[in-house]
Amino acid sequence: MNFFNYHGRLSKIAACFSLVAGSLVSLPTAAQDAPKERAMLVLDGSGSMWGQIDGISKIEIARNEISQMLTSWDDRIDLGLMTYGHRTKGDCNDIELILQPQPVNASTFQTAVNAVSPKGKTPLSSAVLQAAQHMRFTEEKATVLLLSDGLETCEADPCALASALEAQGVDFTAHVIGFDITDKEAKQLSCLAENTGGRFFLAGNSGELTKALKETVKTIAVSEPAPAPAPVVVAQPAPEPEPAGPQGIRAVAKLCETCEPLTDGPFWYLMEPKMDINGKRKEIARNGKAQPVMELGAGDYRLGVSYGSAYADADVTVLPGQLTSAEINLNAGHLRISAEAAPGGTALDDKMFYIVYEAKKDLEGRRREVTR
Repeated sequence: MNFFNYHGRLSKIAACFSLVAGSLVSLPTAAQDAPKERAMLVLDGSGSMWGQIDGISKIEIARNEISQMLTSWDDRIDLGLMTYGHRTKGDCNDIELILQPQPVNASTFQTAVNAVSPKGKTPLSSAVLQAAQHMRFTEEKATVLLLSDGLETCEADPCALASALEAQGVDFTAHVIGFDITDKEAKQLSCLAENTGGRFFLAGNSGELTKALKETVKTIAVSEPAPAPAPVVVAQPAPEPEPAGPQGIRAVAKLCETCEPLTDGPFWYLMEPKMDINGKRKEIARNGKAQPVMELGAGDYRLGVSYGSAYADADVTVLPGQLTSAEINLNAGHLRISAEAAPGGTALDDKMFYIVYEAKKDLEGRRREVTR
């Protein structure tokens, strides 16, 4: 779906909340001179949050870890709460602002979090947009922290949304925690953070969620102003050293040997070169940029890239003081699909949904889904 059509469809939602903004009490002049920073926690309330990790539902784990997060929250930053998919099933408009950004009362905030009972779909893009609009992101600094356990399920593009919010906002940032998600889901969620200058965290259990929330709190926290440096008298300034180039990997992906490098869509995985006893490699880092430059220590690495359902990897050696170019051929292509109501008829232009399967069937007569 074109993002700007999607954005226009949501403008009515934004208008509904203008009355709330208009009813806020005016702050004293001193407060207006130094406005407090504000953030919004967008909590996934979709039905999948009842899924379990080690016998405990994900929503219960999230509630417990948010409680710990509140104990170290920077009291100079107001915090609000928004959730989605918690009231009705199958409703992409099921998004609710539960708490406006305000000074954090841990008990009040936790009570609101504990009341979220997962039920429905995952309109995470619309929720992030509404959170940004509530904080007047086109006029003031605004930060969103999204905690989600899955993909957007309401025909929106989180990556396009993030780019538009970054372009339109004064200082908008989205930090994203992907909780118990797949690599495919990580690719979609990570761009929401990367395209707004935020941080993306993967959390597969309660311990990793604790760490991700702590790191997010540190990132959002207001920095103390640095003290003015003492004057230094320099008799003769030393000449500036020549800048050294980065050491690492410049990565490029192509669909075929003679194709032009991809400029949009690749997702990169950096791994250790050796496999463990289970035939797996330890992951070092991920990158959602099309042609990233990764600054690394000298040594051997395994570099993988995915584009849609295509994947390829290769060994890369980084030499001391050198930027190594790594070009990976995916041996893939694009599939253009159209549907007709009858053979030879006009291609349908309504909203369509396609699912692509492998040609071969398994022993049970089923085909594995490749993408949708």
